[in-house]
Amino acid sequence: MLASAGADAGEPVKLAFINQTPLTVEANGQRIGAGFAVIEEMMEGLPVGPLQLVPGKRLTYDMARIPLIAVNLTRTREREALDGIWIGEICSDEFVFATLAGGKPIASYDEARALPHIGVTSGGNAESLLHSKDFGNLDNVGDSHSQAAKLHTGRIDSWFNVRGPMTRAWQEMGFDPAELSFGPTIERAGIWIVASNQVDPELVAELRRRYEALTPAKRQALCRKPG
Repeated sequence: MLASAGADAGEPVKLAFINQTPLTVEANGQRIGAGFAVIEEMMEGLPVGPLQLVPGKRLTYDMARIPLIAVNLTRTREREALDGIWIGEICSDEFVFATLAGGKPIASYDEARALPHIGVTSGGNAESLLHSKDFGNLDNVGDSHSQAAKLHTGRIDSWFNVRGPMTRAWQEMGFDPAELSFGPTIERAGIWIVASNQVDPELVAELRRRYEALTPAKRQALCRKPG
C-alpha cells in the first residue's frame, strides 16, 4: 500500500530539492520557479513529506540511506553510480563557464582544466558534472553569491554553472552586468526526478505513472527557468 511506503509504517518519504534551476530559493527564502506548484501537485496524496531544500552533499548522503525522492538532480556519470531509480527528466539546462569581461572565453573542458581555480557551488549540479569529468581544480564555495564575489575580486579564474543563476546572483551582489562574460554552451544536462532504492516499488510505479501523465503545459511550466 502506498500509505505505508516509508521505512516504517506511516513514515513519509523525504521529498527534497537542491537550490538549482529550475527550482531555486532566494536569500530571503522566497521560492522562484513555476515548477514548485507542478511538483507539489504531482506529489499530492502520496506518502511523502513536504518539499524541502537540502544541500547537495546531504542529499547524496541521504539517497544511499533513507527513502527519499529528489526532484531536480542533474544526471551525470557520478550520480549514475548512486543507488537510485531515475523516474523522468523534468528539464534540461546548458552549462557555461563565466569569466570577467575582457578575458578569454572558456570554450571547452580542456581550456578550463588549464586554469588554476574553477568556482562551483558545493554539492550542486555543476560540481557533480565537473567531478564526472575528473576535474581536480575546483574551488567549492557555499552558494552562487560567494562565487560571484570570488570571480569579481579575481580569487577564481572562472565560474561554472548554468547561465540564469549566475546572472541573477551577479546582479543581486550589485555588480555591473557588463563585467560578466559567458563562453559558449559546454554541455546540455538533463535534470531528473530520482528516487532512492529504499522507496517502495509501488510508490516508484505511481511516480512514473504521474510523470508520464503530465500535460505538455505542465511540463513546460515545470521546466520554466527563473531569472
